Amino acid sequence: MYKCNLLLVTIFSLLLLVSCDNGKEDKVQEALSAFYEVLKTGEYAETAPFLDENLTSSVTMEEWTNLLKQMDSFGKVESFTSMNVTVGKYEGFTEAVARYEVTRSEQTLYAEIVLIEREDGFKIEGYRYATSLEMLTIDEDAEVIAIEFYEDCKNGEYEKISKLMSESLRAEVSEEQLVAFLEKKEKFGKLLSYERTGVQSNGVDGGIRCVFDYTVQHEEITLYEDLVLFKKDGQFYIEDYEYFANRDKRHAHEEEGNNADEVADAFFVALEHQDPTELEALLGNDAGDPAKWFQVMAEKEAVTGALQKHFLLDSYHKPIEGREYYIFEYHTEYENLHLYEKLILDKEGDTYKVISYEYNEDKDKVFK
Repeated sequence: MYKCNLLLVTIFSLLLLVSCDNGKEDKVQEALSAFYEVLKTGEYAETAPFLDENLTSSVTMEEWTNLLKQMDSFGKVESFTSMNVTVGKYEGFTEAVARYEVTRSEQTLYAEIVLIEREDGFKIEGYRYATSLEMLTIDEDAEVIAIEFYEDCKNGEYEKISKLMSESLRAEVSEEQLVAFLEKKEKFGKLLSYERTGVQSNGVDGGIRCVFDYTVQHEEITLYEDLVLFKKDGQFYIEDYEYFANRDKRHAHEEEGNNADEVADAFFVALEHQDPTELEALLGNDAGDPAKWFQVMAEKEAVTGALQKHFLLDSYHKPIEGREYYIFEYHTEYENLHLYEKLILDKEGDTYKVISYEYNEDKDKVFK
């Protein structure tokens, strides 16, 4: 398996690096030699003085050191060799891109580092590594699709995105569900900007998978997003997409010991099975009489037909007066019609229970 990992603030612009300055190349190599000597020690927090503010303003030190620790799986740094350094002078600043061959005890890696010149020398503003030189450039093809995705989102042209989706994703998600999912984000206000902050590339299943991290600014909130693309037969397609309001914890219901998402999924499994016993086991103390739930569900199914698919549009944590509510919002497909549904869970002891359920053909009546 070959792999590429990237923690990047600025976009690599190799074609713009047109000038060459041997004196500055020497300064770049001097800075990176000192940097790699620190990597040899394994004291990754000591790399902080080598980092530029462009990097540290977008990436926490913990995230940076985690990237460096990932490389430990390839063994300890034994030696490092400069392959090439390109220096470019722009209006107001000087930037360099350096490639290094890094010999580790288990495997040789290849690194590409972006540096910017400051008053106290060259500082790192982007770093990525790969197990092959080829993987250092593969991400550029994928980013073309990522940019097209975000521009379509920015312009509200969600229908265009369906052609960017992989066959496997289209089999799971209809265009109607895709549009509904993306429209849910409009509650955060207009999409103002998006910035790539990282990417990981892996060779898997006969193709290449790239996982992009983006920081996306809306009028009301900053979101942290994962966009997964898969390349097979020469073309990248979107395979998965998620967004999170919490950068560190991602979805709050993914915290250790939190089974809210499992209970929500089990609720829809019970609907598919039409099993009152399964359903009753999921209901909380504040849900009311289970017999009334069974009656409502039976009346609903007589109109809708059996459940075919349920697609999660949004989920969020909503603490109110000491209660830990989780709200899940869905687009559902039944035999006879499509609905929008909302499930509210509350924590009882060490598990979550369903306490409320709403559905309607009009999403505005459900997602208040």
